[in-house]
Amino acid sequence: MPQGSGQKPLDGVRVFLSREADSHMSRVLTLAGATVAAAPLCLYTPREYDALATQMERLAAGEYAWMCLSSPRTLAMIDAAGFDTAAILASAVRNGTQIAVVGPTTAVSVFDRGQRADLTAGDPPSSAALVTSFANFIMLEDRPILIPCASIAKETLPIGLRALGWDVEVLHVYDTETAERLPEAMAEGLGGYLARDGMTNLFLVTSGSVARAAHALFGEARPPAVALGEPSASMLKQLGWPTLAVCPSANMPDIIDTLARAASDIEEGRA
Repeated sequence: MPQGSGQKPLDGVRVFLSREADSHMSRVLTLAGATVAAAPLCLYTPREYDALATQMERLAAGEYAWMCLSSPRTLAMIDAAGFDTAAILASAVRNGTQIAVVGPTTAVSVFDRGQRADLTAGDPPSSAALVTSFANFIMLEDRPILIPCASIAKETLPIGLRALGWDVEVLHVYDTETAERLPEAMAEGLGGYLARDGMTNLFLVTSGSVARAAHALFGEARPPAVALGEPSASMLKQLGWPTLAVCPSANMPDIIDTLARAASDIEEGRA
């Protein structure tokens, strides 16, 4: 989007976002000039404490060579199930477990609990990228890898790691459901590419589960999509939802730039 004096890159752009209104991403997009219509489209429910307790005890004892995380939500869901995730990670690292993550946002979720990721997937972040990163390691461990994740998580990571010779345990930490109805924060801003109030509408699709939920809730009124990463773009393609642009990185400057270019394409009639 062309910028004049005092303009921000996302002035005049409404960004639909499946996040809490006070999330970091919502705040940064607002600072970049966007009107952010943010509300969760997916509902996340942690599994029962007893269903996770054995693996959490083993993780704390250092019985896993690696713990692999593909989403920043995973640790929050373990917390919500009643565990002290920071203490578990501290004990695991002290006992020799390493931590691998998909993307910088997931790395931050580890850092927020007092630890650093030993391995972060390349840019753009994806489970496939994490598998590729593991391919550079010589496997000297006889301990398994633990993958705590959503019950709907794709099998890309465990299948890829097993193909490299690792023993992998998948632990379903939480379940994902679509919200019953479209939140008011989003419903009132609809109107196609150019909304009734003259703003340019864009939906930032941050994951495959968000794509599925949004497709069901928006129906034919769905706004044009910008995908965060190839997994989101792949799901949008499966759903038949046209994608204006794919942001290759989870870094906020890249996200803002991708959204601004997509909005400019709409306004100039190229979309």
